[in-house]
Amino acid sequence: MPMRLEDFRLGPVVETFYFGVLRRAIHGPPRSSSYEVFVLEFNALAGSVTPESLRETVAQMGSLRDATVVRAMDIAIGADGRRLGLVYEYCPGDSLQGHLRARGPFTLDHSIRIASFVLATVVRMHTAGVVHGNLSARTTFLISEGHVALALGALPHALYRDMLQQPDEVEGLELWASPELKAGATPSPADDLWAFGLLVWELLTPPD
Repeated sequence: MPMRLEDFRLGPVVETFYFGVLRRAIHGPPRSSSYEVFVLEFNALAGSVTPESLRETVAQMGSLRDATVVRAMDIAIGADGRRLGLVYEYCPGDSLQGHLRARGPFTLDHSIRIASFVLATVVRMHTAGVVHGNLSARTTFLISEGHVALALGALPHALYRDMLQQPDEVEGLELWASPELKAGATPSPADDLWAFGLLVWELLTPPD
């Protein structure tokens, strides 16, 4: 039985994506056994996403036992049956993009340390047979000095088809999507390495 979106007290927006919004949230009524989570609610641009495809994401991410991966816990459906979301483990800290916007770039040594942690996590995911497919500074969270956790991995492949059919709605598509993705291929380890290179570029380039 999926969770209900109405059972979450949605907090501030953490990051906005072309396919939806990631928020911090609390599940359960006040002054009870409530707990903090992330909720990713999909929007109309993710029209091909289904509860079944989201369950596949939960199964893939749930198979990982890695402290540097923010795992999907369950799907959530609105009372109208149309609103869909993914419920993730709670992760403290800001996204790398949020940190860069608020505080500016890291030192070179710090950037190299973060990049090393990200790459090591991606390699472990690939070894476990899981492709992240959505790696960026928006989906990488800074937990502590140099330590990060990767979120929003293994999302439904339908999202990429939606993205390619609506290129004007996706900011930075020409840069973000690998040549293979733009040609219609499903996400692969090679796409994660392409995205990792862009993440390193973001770390080393001051934001506008």
